[in-house]
Amino acid sequence: MVKKTLLLTLLGFSLAISSFWVLRAQDPTTPKPQTTKPETQTPETTKMKPQTPATTSSQVDLSGTYAGTFNCEDAGLVGDTTLTITGNEFTTSDGRTGRIIASKSSGYTAVALQVNAADPSAAATSKVISLRGKKSGNKLTLSPVTGSR
Repeated sequence: MVKKTLLLTLLGFSLAISSFWVLRAQDPTTPKPQTTKPETQTPETTKMKPQTPATTSSQVDLSGTYAGTFNCEDAGLVGDTTLTITGNEFTTSDGRTGRIIASKSSGYTAVALQVNAADPSAAATSKVISLRGKKSGNKLTLSPVTGSR
């Protein structure tokens, strides 16, 4: 029982960290100019750089309009609603707005949903929710991630 609790806690923590990483990766930043100096190589000083396997993920476009039921009281999303997604922004039929980021890696679609506060002056109280997404045709299913709050 203790092992399962520890495992679920670690899984929840890693998913929370990855959702913040996904949100940070979507923030526009100005690229830093890179300056490189050409290396002079002679047959005696040729350097080999080790190859490391890269984890690849691709951003998923969930743009569309979806009707369904939300059950997330912490974010203020409860009941039947229509979710309209345009790029990385979303709006619900009751006027809630926010950002949505989806990334697919190894057959798993991770979705980070940042719900803006109902009161615009309380922007610091926006919630970020980690979800598992599945888009099939014109249907979108967002499920809670096991171990997350």
